[in-house]
Amino acid sequence: MCRFSPRGRRGFTLIELLVVIAIIGVLIGLLLPAVQKVREAAARSKCQSNMRQIALGHHVHHDNKGSFPPFWGTVGTGEGYVLDSPANYHILPFIEENGVFEAGWRPGQNPKHYHHDVNENGMGSARSKPIKLFQCPSDSTQNPQGMGQVNTDWAASSYGINAQVFSNVIITNPTSNPFTDMTPSYCKLPEGLPDGSSKTIMYSDKLAFCSGRNVTTAGNWNNLLLHKGHNPNTPAIGWWGAPGALEWNYSTNARENGAPGSVAASAPVFNPPMPCPSTVPSSSHSGIINVVMCDASVKAVRRSVSATSWWAAMTPNSKDIAGSDFFD
Repeated sequence: MCRFSPRGRRGFTLIELLVVIAIIGVLIGLLLPAVQKVREAAARSKCQSNMRQIALGHHVHHDNKGSFPPFWGTVGTGEGYVLDSPANYHILPFIEENGVFEAGWRPGQNPKHYHHDVNENGMGSARSKPIKLFQCPSDSTQNPQGMGQVNTDWAASSYGINAQVFSNVIITNPTSNPFTDMTPSYCKLPEGLPDGSSKTIMYSDKLAFCSGRNVTTAGNWNNLLLHKGHNPNTPAIGWWGAPGALEWNYSTNARENGAPGSVAASAPVFNPPMPCPSTVPSSSHSGIINVVMCDASVKAVRRSVSATSWWAAMTPNSKDIAGSDFFD
């Protein structure tokens, strides 16, 4: 009779285990960048969708009120007019944020009107309401609750409005504070944008906190969503358009001589170290900065864009058109 001796189960050797672990490690290393790219693509798409909805809100305002809202100013007369408010506040009823809009109403006034000012009774409850549409998922500097770091009762924004379109840039005294040399503009289509609505930026990415997250030292500015003041707290871009304009030094909090002209000083910065310049566009997207044009079309502008092309797209009435490095 033949006898077969049972063979025991052979386990993995140490070398085989190490090989398997190494293979798993390589696969994880290959997978993580792909996951990050997918997340960034989703965040970029969400950011672009936000900007388009904001731009469409401006166009609905134009249809209802006869113009884009001013960078800061009064819209309408009589019952329900909006007094001394920023553009971001003016468009709230047209981006499905009527509740925040009505939180800025001054009770007891006749006629009923809205007044978005730091010293007004209704202002506090309006300014303290973060709005998802103004928050970019890729903006790593924003407060998780959407509020300011220094001004903790103010909502913040990841986007900056083009001051060249929504205000009149007037440099009357180069030694004065740069943020008092602005007057409201009520831009009407098409005459208000001679260079073309599809050729002029309306909003761009602008990091919520150029001081970085969780920095609470006074003087470190936030990009405050519903702020009307002409200062670094205002979510705006395009301040430096007039020849002779000086630049703001955030170390001394004073206006000082900058580079010749102001084109280079207005160009966007990408993944900037903190603190970053608070009055220029800034992006944490990988290699691009999102903009929405005045016709509500959204573009992803590459970081290779020249300062000249960027400034041409910022100015609505300079008879200059951005080059191919802006319009891919």
